[in-house]
Amino acid sequence: MKSTESEDVDKSIMYSLEQARARKEECEQRGRPFMLTRGLATILLPGIDVPFHSRELLSGVPSFRELLRTVHIVKKYLASQPVFDKAIEKYQEAKAIIKSKGK
Repeated sequence: MKSTESEDVDKSIMYSLEQARARKEECEQRGRPFMLTRGLATILLPGIDVPFHSRELLSGVPSFRELLRTVHIVKKYLASQPVFDKAIEKYQEAKAIIKSKGK
C-alpha cells in the first residue's frame, strides 16, 4: 500500500516531535536547559512562541498566543454546543457550592 502525501507529512511531523522529545529528555537528564534551534523554515526568537511574519504583525502576538491556548478554545467550543449547556451549568453550580463550603 502506497502512503499518501498526507501520511508522509504526518510521519515527518511525528519524527520531528520524537527527536525534540528525545533531545529534551537528554538535556533534563544532564541538567542542561533545553533550547529549540533554528529549523529549515523557522527562526526562533526569544520571547516569541507563535508564528508571525513582520513587524506589522508583532502587536498581535499576545492575542494570537491567547487564542491558541487550549482552555480558551475548548470553553468556546463547549459553550456553543447545546448538549453541553446543561453540563456546564451543573458544573458551575457544583463549583459554586464547593467554593462556598470551603470558606
